This record gives sequence, C-alpha cells and structure tokens, in this order.
Amino acid sequence: MRLAVLTAAVGLALSGAAAAQDIDFDIQPTLDCIEEAPRSDHRPICVGEAAQACVRRLRGAGPVDISLCMEQETRYWARRMETALDAMEEKAKAADEAFAKTEMAEKVPFELTEDLALMQTAWEDWREKRCAFEAMLHRGTPDASLAAAWCMVRRTGAQALFLERAVAQD
Repeated sequence: MRLAVLTAAVGLALSGAAAAQDIDFDIQPTLDCIEEAPRSDHRPICVGEAAQACVRRLRGAGPVDISLCMEQETRYWARRMETALDAMEEKAKAADEAFAKTEMAEKVPFELTEDLALMQTAWEDWREKRCAFEAMLHRGTPDASLAAAWCMVRRTGAQALFLERAVAQD
C-alpha cells in the first residue's frame, strides 16, 4: 500500500513535470552484461546497467529524468518476467500432470502450479513492502522516489531472471 502511494506520487510528478529532456533508453548495456556473465547466478548484478547508462547520457539529470530511465528498465524486466511466468506455469502444469500419475501423488498432494501462484503473489507483496521500506529510508527527500524506482528495477529484474532459470531447469 505504501509503495502504491509512493508510486502514485512519483507518477504524478512524472506526468505533471514533463521530462526536462528526451530519455534515450537502450536495454543493450544490460543485455551485454548478461551475455558476459560467467554464470547465470551472476546475471542479477547486470540488472540496472541500461538504466544507469541512460542516466549517464542525460545532461543535468533531475529526479524525474532519472526515474524515467529506471522506469524504462523496470518495464523491460516486467515483460520478461511475465513471459517467464507464463512459461513456468506451462512447465508446472505439465509437471503436475506427470506427477499425478506416480505412486507418490497420494502422499504428496501439493501442486507446483498452486505453489508457483502463491510464490508469485507473495513475491509481489514482498517487493512492494521492500521498495516502500527502501524509499522511506530517504523520506522527505527527492531520493525517496529514486530509491523506490531503483528498487523496482533490481527486484523485478532479479525475479525475471529467477523465473527464467526455473523454466530452463530440467
């Protein structure tokens, strides 16, 4: 709830104060970092590279401009997360159907599809609370909205990469 209020405030600020300059966002720095990561568990450190590159290209960037760069990368990761979640739902459904045919099914009545839905809902709640907390560490300053935006990039990207790894596992 707190993050929703903070996000709404940031949204109003962004819509009310048109960007001081055009935002030149390109996801390639993040993708390059991911490609160069020696292991998949190193990839989360790449989240935010594109947003940082976007900010570096800005002249005299204010909080609105910086937040717009971060929002662009968050949107990118949200799309990847949704794609991975859809794929994981299909994988979970197939795994549940296969498991239902085993002798263990009666002893272990849990379903991966249900656990996935519960996990994702809990994660969304946790992300909101975590990012609200990070923002409130800077309450009363322009850094509050930046902390929330940066948190959203990192958490959404990490979740997308987690789900992609889960889908790739055999």
